[in-house]
Amino acid sequence: MCHSSVAGAAAWLTLSFALAEAGAQTFTILRPLGAATNCGATAVSPDGRFITGLSYGASIDSTATVWDNDGVPSGLTSYSPYDSGRAVSNDGTRVGGIAGALGAIVWDTGPGGDLLLGGPGDVAALSFDGEVAVGTRGPTAAYLGFVHRRGMSPALIDLPPSGLDTRSLAIGVNRPGTLAVGYASHYEQVGEDVFYHASVYVWPVAGGQPTILANPPLALVGEGFDISDDGRVIVGNSSCCPDGLSRRATRWVDGVAEVIDRYGGFSSAYGVSGDGRVVVGGGYLDAYIWDRDHGLRSITEILLDAGVDLSNLAIYSADDISQDGTVIVGTGEDFARGVQFGWRLVLPRCRADLNGDGLVDFADYLEFLNYYDTQDPRADFNMDGLVDFGDYLEFLNHYDAGC
Repeated sequence: MCHSSVAGAAAWLTLSFALAEAGAQTFTILRPLGAATNCGATAVSPDGRFITGLSYGASIDSTATVWDNDGVPSGLTSYSPYDSGRAVSNDGTRVGGIAGALGAIVWDTGPGGDLLLGGPGDVAALSFDGEVAVGTRGPTAAYLGFVHRRGMSPALIDLPPSGLDTRSLAIGVNRPGTLAVGYASHYEQVGEDVFYHASVYVWPVAGGQPTILANPPLALVGEGFDISDDGRVIVGNSSCCPDGLSRRATRWVDGVAEVIDRYGGFSSAYGVSGDGRVVVGGGYLDAYIWDRDHGLRSITEILLDAGVDLSNLAIYSADDISQDGTVIVGTGEDFARGVQFGWRLVLPRCRADLNGDGLVDFADYLEFLNYYDTQDPRADFNMDGLVDFGDYLEFLNHYDAGC
């Protein structure tokens, strides 16, 4: 079934659908800010309550926007005509992104105040608490990934490439804020041909040498976009083409690459859940979700199979996923109205099934104790950024409820 409501003076129609599958699942089209007619959703907070992106009208001028758990948009301080949110902390008070020509920025609605990091460049990802920001700065010919750590010295750390690579981009950070992921690249001239090479890099946020991951067999290109909480799973894309244009969604586990593309070389993975089990991305004008049990599935097909009416709507890309793998956000287009929109999909998931075998039993209890004893972020069941007795009690609630 579905219901709709008109929210706000802009009379943007926000649609929510209860899907036909088990559990309370909803698909919501987000309302743009104020009089804007278009919006896009690029990131979701770890607990799934806040979404960030941008709102814009007929011109390309845009405003960085944050949506709360009810889908209500708020605009961030405007620094240029081309502001956009790219990442949001768990409590929604810090948003990383780009402030037009001013470059990389962390908006902070708390006491810390906004932090302009300079340009050209952007902040592409934030840690759980927003204390660690990663991104890229510098001119296109010599861009360089960076980490900014609030309250630490040095606050700004460059993430240089290695070997033949001449440029680096930092695009993701794990939620504890200890590892940054991205890629470094260079061009190789062979006779009259130019070959693009890139490799996934994982940089320690505290400084030190990067870990460079091997590309899949025959691939010249590997690009990393997001990383699981423990750093074992990286998602992004790879390509065997010399021009690097034909991309395949790829997942690296403990450094070993696995291609998960089903779109014939036109896909990329953009987000991964905290435990590394759920991946989202886009391919050939379609958003998708991947997990080991189901493989790669089109979100459009999931919605259509559930009876959701997507007439005149296209779901282009899934750009981020919450820590527990239940909230997905992205961008689509309404052809009838000629506008783009941000969207949010909420899926059910049995959180107490920690080993992913479809059961909730004593093996999951032992798994939780292992996470709890090692202060693994996967034990943070109440998502407050800490692993403590409150998480144990929260886990027991889910454990007793079963699946």
